[in-house]
Amino acid sequence: MSHVAGARVARITASAVVAAVALSVALVAPAFAATTATRFTDAVTSPPEDIVDDCTGLAGTVAGVGVVTGTVVETAQGFHLQTASNFVLTFEFVDGS
Repeated sequence: MSHVAGARVARITASAVVAAVALSVALVAPAFAATTATRFTDAVTSPPEDIVDDCTGLAGTVAGVGVVTGTVVETAQGFHLQTASNFVLTFEFVDGS
């Protein structure tokens, strides 16, 4: 009879483990389901702008073009933004320098 009782205890223990795992998945799954990741890329253009070099006093213009890329991750607790940018600025002064 102890063999049968031992088998019954093993079945109850296995059932408890399965129930605990199911409950854990049920509680954790909504947190993962609520996470949204969005990637983006934007081209940026800065039109020519008049400038004066503080060191030489020369007048000129500066213009720029670039790309900003990144990811926004949103969860129930808030969001995280990660970006990278690459810009090229062009300076042109009246003396050609």
